[in-house]
Amino acid sequence: MSNIHILHITPWFPHADDPLRAIFIKRHVQSLEIFAKQHVLHLEWEGRDYPPDDDANQTTIAVRSPLDVWQLKEYFFFYALKRQLKKMNARENFTHVNFHIAYPSLVFYERIKRYLPEKMCVTEHWSIYKFNFYSDKKAHRLSSIFHHKLPLICVSESLGKSIQAFAQSKVAYRVIPNAVADEFQFRNEKRSNSFLTAAFWKTPKDPIPLLQAVFHLKQSGHPINLRIAGDGPLLEQMKQVILQHGMESEIVFLGTLRPMELCNEMNRARAFLMPSGFETFSVVSAEALCCGCPVLADNVGALSELINDSNGRLRHSDQSWEELIRDFDSDKFNRQLISSEASSKYSMQAVGRDYFQFLQSL
Repeated sequence: MSNIHILHITPWFPHADDPLRAIFIKRHVQSLEIFAKQHVLHLEWEGRDYPPDDDANQTTIAVRSPLDVWQLKEYFFFYALKRQLKKMNARENFTHVNFHIAYPSLVFYERIKRYLPEKMCVTEHWSIYKFNFYSDKKAHRLSSIFHHKLPLICVSESLGKSIQAFAQSKVAYRVIPNAVADEFQFRNEKRSNSFLTAAFWKTPKDPIPLLQAVFHLKQSGHPINLRIAGDGPLLEQMKQVILQHGMESEIVFLGTLRPMELCNEMNRARAFLMPSGFETFSVVSAEALCCGCPVLADNVGALSELINDSNGRLRHSDQSWEELIRDFDSDKFNRQLISSEASSKYSMQAVGRDYFQFLQSL
């Protein structure tokens, strides 16, 4: 192991409404375990449920604000972060600091940088820059966090371009993808005729056109079976559509699956389907590819960076889900080759190696 000692700073704001976001950050940290010593400083909003801090390599602290005002919350976040950095003597005890998601950690960067080691970077996972923080106004105060020119890692080219547009500046970045857990591997199992889809079902996921396509295929004499994994706020609407169209025999809800259970589903599935309005990366699509499962997906965001003619199909704006599924021929794909090529890019070992080389270059 090297002499590099990394402090990862992870904030509560970005993944407050998405439990999967924290998993992707955790996998990035885990990918570096064999290369460097690490410690995670996680700042969590008081009142939310989170696991107790029983890990010697993680410090979790609660951020408190007397009022529910965003700029006030940012200040109290800064105050808690500064106090903890001083307590940990971060400048002396760590060689590198890695800010996972720039906001809100870097809002007051000029006031915390003297407590930080000289080698710093930002790893960005968050799609909200694409949507300008869901505001019609120019977020000049927030966009300035990328004007500090800290070395930036983005999980996709799509995210990097979104950040450049948000910052209104030619922000330099390096692409290092999200990491796929070791469970997701090719297994030479008997294939089913069922298609699979899985997600945390929340906008911008867009499952309704896919469900309608299943109905149209059934009506036209080309019925398919679809298995749906995951949870989320769109799930009830999805179930209502299925009931309204009488598709209970064609569509099965699997609930939330453990990684090995999802891997088994991907290895057996005819193809994996990803209906979405935008994807910053799509870890679940990368997981399917690492299992050798071809992916059919909307051509949005970073999905074109993952999917090509050798491992799946992209649905273009003039094509329906019904057409995409009907024209799909699973026999044209070499599943073992799909797995091998995907694992060379997205496995924990591959991502950790690229990550560590980037940190060494700082």
